[in-house]
Amino acid sequence: MKRIQFLLLFLVVTSMSACLKDSYQIPVDDNTDRLMTEFTTAKEGVNSLALDFGTQMIEVDLTELRVPPRSAIGSPVQVKIALNNALATNEGYAVPPASVYSLVTPDYTLTPTSKKANVRLKVNPSGLVGDTYAIGLTIQNVSAGEINQAAKDIIIELKVKNAYEGEYHGSGQRILYAGPTIASGIASTFTIDVDKYAYTVDQNTIEIDVADLVGGGWMFLQVNPVTNDVTVKPSTLSPTFLLSNNGPCKYNPATRTFTLNYQYFNAAGNLRTIVETLVLN
Repeated sequence: MKRIQFLLLFLVVTSMSACLKDSYQIPVDDNTDRLMTEFTTAKEGVNSLALDFGTQMIEVDLTELRVPPRSAIGSPVQVKIALNNALATNEGYAVPPASVYSLVTPDYTLTPTSKKANVRLKVNPSGLVGDTYAIGLTIQNVSAGEINQAAKDIIIELKVKNAYEGEYHGSGQRILYAGPTIASGIASTFTIDVDKYAYTVDQNTIEIDVADLVGGGWMFLQVNPVTNDVTVKPSTLSPTFLLSNNGPCKYNPATRTFTLNYQYFNAAGNLRTIVETLVLN
């Protein structure tokens, strides 16, 4: 009899516990239909937009606004965004000059049939060389629903590339002479075998490390697009010194290869000559 009473009590308590669990259970889909607006890729961190070099204003897709797919939207939502470049400067980026870019419009409409919209940018790519530029955007307000606070801000890095930018493998030899001329005699030689990145300066010029001074000296390589002759110059953007051609310097667009002969004088005034081949990785 006691055993039967115990079983009945156990069943009652178990049943009550299950009911309590059911009454306090939170549906996993409880928040999926909330109307929210966000930048689609904001949660991915700093975004990046690569542009071909040019000297005219162009329009490009910068980023995307959306109402997430599982959010309910019954009528059009008006969205206003704004530049918020403090986001970019706080991350160490430079903000482009105001004269070289602008939003096409700050106002967008999301609808039940079109829950996404591309944010468009007017930009002159030639104004984005010489520094690491980015802009910041913030969703200011919406006409319905709410703004996703975790995806209301976005930073977009703006990169400009000409036909020569990229990572190259450098190979060749540097000869140090004991004085200011070849007649001074060879003091030492250095084998070049290193990867390095060439950055866009303008439509036909890149900046890259001097062969044997990676991280310590930079040069410009200016390509004549008609003849593919290359002029070696001191960089005007980074630490450098007087460099010049010391024989034929050419660019091969078919293999994306630079074949260079150039020279400079070290701090002691001694001549250094370099024969270097740069092949795009």
